[in-house]
Amino acid sequence: MNKLFLILVFITLTLQGQQIDIKKMAGMSPRAIGPAGMSGRITAIDVVNKQPNVIYAGAASGGVWKSESEGIDWKPIFDTENLQAIGAITIQQSNPDVIWVGTG
Repeated sequence: MNKLFLILVFITLTLQGQQIDIKKMAGMSPRAIGPAGMSGRITAIDVVNKQPNVIYAGAASGGVWKSESEGIDWKPIFDTENLQAIGAITIQQSNPDVIWVGTG
């Protein structure tokens, strides 16, 4: 996957006419991004339309996290429930304090 990433970056930059030294990227490796306390993949995500810095994410392993910093920092808001999966998240845009969470 790391080689594929480097190839895609190289092609993208080449098509834009920019030069890149692949040797500078040799030490890079893929890493997980998003809520640090999560294990597994993100299965649901929604954003407050009038506040795009507020993001909610749900995981296949259970739990819902909230970011108020455009995804830089996350805090768990629904991780103590005995659930196996979060399959859907919908914010009621007319009242963003209401978040609908579907589990499976």
